[in-house]
Amino acid sequence: MYLLVSDVTKMMEISEKAFCKKYSDKIVEIFGCRKCIAETDFNLLISDDKELFKKVGMLEVTKVETLRSEIASIISFQPLKFMMAKEYLSMMKIKTGCKSEQEYVEKYEIPKEFDEALQRFINSHHDNSFYKSTEI
Repeated sequence: MYLLVSDVTKMMEISEKAFCKKYSDKIVEIFGCRKCIAETDFNLLISDDKELFKKVGMLEVTKVETLRSEIASIISFQPLKFMMAKEYLSMMKIKTGCKSEQEYVEKYEIPKEFDEALQRFINSHHDNSFYKSTEI
């Protein structure tokens, strides 16, 4: 992930020209985005300078949501579901004619949760499809 140099210089309270001169090796020109710095490089600059860290007050961490990570999360919760909702799953097994709770979960619960995750991902696409400049 990259941050705009103009945003970084506002956080650091330094001129863009001075920043570019001091950290020219870290600056990348991204077509249509002006000058940028990798988030990891920015965090290293901050963590290496105690005064700068005090001024900025935080590191930049970008959360990247993918459908794959959402599905992995859904799957990781399945054992907990079996522990906490055994009676519900048993009732749903009988209601749907499944041979086991596992079959019910695999046939109905997981596909439903995958579809819901896909819909959330599709619906949030607009929110995640452009660069948002944030100021402190």
